[in-house]
Amino acid sequence: MFVWIGFYEIPPAVAKNVAQCCWDLGARHFDTAQAYGNEAELGQWVKESGIDRRQLFITTKLRNSNQPVEKALPSIRHSLELLQTEYVDCLLLHWPVPETRADAWRVLERVLDEGLARSIGVSNYQERHLTELLEHCAVKPAINQIELSPFTYTREVVRACNENHIAVEAYSPLTRGLLLGDPTLVAVAQHYQRTPAQICLRWCLQKGFIALPRSKSPDHIRENLDVFTFQISPQDMATLDGLHRSL
Repeated sequence: MFVWIGFYEIPPAVAKNVAQCCWDLGARHFDTAQAYGNEAELGQWVKESGIDRRQLFITTKLRNSNQPVEKALPSIRHSLELLQTEYVDCLLLHWPVPETRADAWRVLERVLDEGLARSIGVSNYQERHLTELLEHCAVKPAINQIELSPFTYTREVVRACNENHIAVEAYSPLTRGLLLGDPTLVAVAQHYQRTPAQICLRWCLQKGFIALPRSKSPDHIRENLDVFTFQISPQDMATLDGLHRSL
């Protein structure tokens, strides 16, 4: 597992600089979405950088308003135009919209078959949404992207993903900064001479989750990527597990 970089709330004006910083520091996965409004800037960076497309893993997401069948495929093709690529490595349904999610998934299966995406998945799916999808889909989702940190996630969703071999991707693994001052987390971080953010990310990786932090700060990006040279002990992992608060 490795840390991927999220582009949620990355303003278009700085998106190219953030992408270049992430690349320079070793990131190779860039997670954006139609709703984020920065696909075009990420695409411009890819083109201007001259980086071999095969060295990048790019994810985007189908926004809710584009899930109706008549909008879905045209909007996906438009995303590819903005990203200046012939394919994305992963395409996700952003939310399980009740009226459109079933038909939208069939569009994603078509996109996969046509080679416009190399994998497809979902985001914000709870256990009941996964059960519904798995009963009717031709292709299982490769990923379920959910809010997840030592403090906040739905264990039933993680269990359902594990049982069905669906990778779990953690967005907001740093609690949007809200809980990084928790005394227990701070104490564990001090023991390893690491930051609370690094402990959260390392916890994700040792759990087998794909961590998806985001930042505009080069220092924080560097910090987020420096999580591979230490190991949290089983005892401290159990302590971090105890921080869990049910959603």
